[in-house]
Amino acid sequence: MGQSRSKPDRIASKRSSSEENGTPQNNNNVTRPTIIIQDAMTGKEIETTSNDLQETTESPAESESSNLNSEEIVNARYKRSFVLQELLETEQNYVLDLDIIVHSYMEEIKNIDLPEGLKGKEKIVFGNIRAILAFHRDKFLPGVQQFHDNPQELGALFTKYEKQLRLYITYCENKPRSEYIVTEFMSTFRKLSQQVNRKFQIQDLLIKPIQRIMKYQLLLKDILKYTERAHEPVISLHKAMDVMHAVPQAANNMMEVGRIDGFEVKLAVHGTILLQDTLHVAEFKIKKSEDRKYKLRRVFLFEQIFLICDLCESPTMGHYYKHRNSIKVSELRLVETVHQEPFSFVLSSTRNANIDMYIQTRTAEVKEEWTRAIQDILDKQTDFLQILQNPLSSMHLGPEGSSTRVSRTQSDRQDASAENHKHKHKRHRDGNTRHRTFTDLHFTLGVASLHSVDFQ
Repeated sequence: MGQSRSKPDRIASKRSSSEENGTPQNNNNVTRPTIIIQDAMTGKEIETTSNDLQETTESPAESESSNLNSEEIVNARYKRSFVLQELLETEQNYVLDLDIIVHSYMEEIKNIDLPEGLKGKEKIVFGNIRAILAFHRDKFLPGVQQFHDNPQELGALFTKYEKQLRLYITYCENKPRSEYIVTEFMSTFRKLSQQVNRKFQIQDLLIKPIQRIMKYQLLLKDILKYTERAHEPVISLHKAMDVMHAVPQAANNMMEVGRIDGFEVKLAVHGTILLQDTLHVAEFKIKKSEDRKYKLRRVFLFEQIFLICDLCESPTMGHYYKHRNSIKVSELRLVETVHQEPFSFVLSSTRNANIDMYIQTRTAEVKEEWTRAIQDILDKQTDFLQILQNPLSSMHLGPEGSSTRVSRTQSDRQDASAENHKHKHKRHRDGNTRHRTFTDLHFTLGVASLHSVDFQ
């Protein structure tokens, strides 16, 4: 370069020949002024255009914002790595605990003299824990080890094994019976712990599957939070959260069902449990609200039956529920509104005039949850009864005269919705009574019984 520069970062510009000659130019083919920049570090001169310089130059505010976003992403990934590592390490420890139960306690109990009342009940004590171990050791743990640093694939792991994770529902249903036996024969199980030389008592180990199924949801919640902050895909993690919300809830429901004394719940007959809670209940025919005496009861809603139980406590059984009353859903009448009691509703039997249950909830939301669930069951049974009475109404002749079930179209569903809306207003005019009677109608919905599971 012929011209000397006094400053290393000085910028010189050269005009194009067309611009110097004043030649007009097409805006689409403008030759931009050439900018010569001298690198402060190397002293080399670099040619560029003003356009390129403008595009690559950030304002201080933009640069600061970019740095902050990058810092947030790095920080989120860093925190997530600890949660992912916790998931891996606790999963490994959990499999070791399950292995102790199966290969130490379950093997050693075969070698000791059991009290007469305990013989034959060992399978009830341990439930299906052998199947749970096999699943975690052979499938789930290897998956966590493979994908513990890949949140998207890790989320997919939970949805992939949703069916196997439902082993915990069976385990939790059996848990109250297991607790009762262990408490009744505590001295025998303490002796068993000494013989296998373990610091943990059997009851401490048997609670671990319940703790573990609850823990997954908490870990996934944190992984999801940090993945969102890292601006990474989270669809599979949301699906995993759905699975790990539904499974523990179902497991907890079935554990409470397992505490019912005096009534044998058969899921193949009574259907799956939909709701269960401790609510205030008054059982009589007196209509004056001031004469009603509400008491706390445990209430259970299954697809085919509604149960009311007393709350009980004992040194050996802990808390449990004594069956008090029940109504088959096929004989159920629902009254949604009770005078001067905005959070109450009434259930009565169409067969037994002496059964009249006033149910008082804590909030309007809880009441809505219960009445909506009951109404949904009644609607389903109404549809089922109509099919039984007129099966041809839901059939049509398909190709070559074959009989094919007709699916409800969107228009049909809208018509049904409008009809339900009309009936809902009629219920308000008639005192908000919903009445469905199905004489001698009692059917199942094809739900597999958990009681039929053979513990191995």
